[in-house]
Amino acid sequence: MRYPQFAGKEVPEAPFLLLGRHPGDPLLSRLSIDLRSPPITRYSTGWGLDAATAQSWWRLEKGLLYISDQLFFHGNTQAIRLAHSFPFWPQPSDYNYRKQFVTPESACISIRRTYTAFMFLAARCSLGIALWEHADSKIDQTAWVV
Repeated sequence: MRYPQFAGKEVPEAPFLLLGRHPGDPLLSRLSIDLRSPPITRYSTGWGLDAATAQSWWRLEKGLLYISDQLFFHGNTQAIRLAHSFPFWPQPSDYNYRKQFVTPESACISIRRTYTAFMFLAARCSLGIALWEHADSKIDQTAWVV
């Protein structure tokens, strides 16, 4: 999707959510996990996301947050500044995917919530790119803002 789309104030990123998984993509393949059976590991202090996946997700999160920051906080158009004022979804790390949990079930819940946060963070970057791409053209902001 290359143009801003209507989604309401609460979730302007929603039209930019990815459809399906991207196992061959060098960036998004890190998120290609089976959410029915997430890659958890038993550690001496509890259950958690396996170390390699956690490290990969941490690097992906930092990269996507940097891109989002560049697109929205340094925006020079009214549409970009307005989109920045909308509430963010929680960051993936807010769901503690790098920590260990007492039960495997609680680790799985954390991983699933983290995955959802990643999807919205990636969608937010896509929205920012669409807004930047059309920064010089006249976009009817009412087409995507209630």
